[in-house]
Amino acid sequence: MKINLQKYGPEDFNSFKTLVCEDDLMKYISGNGLNENQARASSIVFLKSIVRNVN
Repeated sequence: MKINLQKYGPEDFNSFKTLVCEDDLMKYISGNGLNENQARASSIVFLKSIVRNVN
């Protein structure tokens, strides 16, 4: 079995949003799911942190 790991990118937002907007999942992480605007803001912060850590 081969696993291909790739960096998270802007094109992955819909998958990210599906996860972070789910109350049943996020109750264990942050207490509740995010709305779409919060998910987009969180995604931008996450992408910026990846860029900082790569350089």
